[in-house]
Amino acid sequence: MAYVAKLINTGGRDGVSKTTDGKHSFVIKHPENGSQAEGSYNPELLVAAGAGACFNGAFLYHLEEAGKSTEGVEMHIELELITDDNDGEKMLFWRLKPVAPHLSKEELKKFADLADKTCPYAKLFRGEAKYEIILE
Repeated sequence: MAYVAKLINTGGRDGVSKTTDGKHSFVIKHPENGSQAEGSYNPELLVAAGAGACFNGAFLYHLEEAGKSTEGVEMHIELELITDDNDGEKMLFWRLKPVAPHLSKEELKKFADLADKTCPYAKLFRGEAKYEIILE
């Protein structure tokens, strides 16, 4: 096991999430008027930060493996909470835009495809994740 993030949330989308070791705390708030209050986060913002960092890490890894420069590479991330047309419930829509001025569109696609295969968050969004609900 490489790493386990352990947190406890109280208050849901208007609450606090804290790591069980007490080292980190995240104030969770709904965005108001399309803006997030300073010093607070919403679940989509936290997922976008983690997923974007993971995908960009995989993208950079594959560039390095191919002997390509990673200088100036950015990953632009949008994570939108939308309504699922199938059941009317909420779902996430993840948009990624790799930016690497020194790569052609074909190379961008090649390395994005490689990152998509190896990034655990991309696997999560494809439904290739394991999870369990523990009832005690």
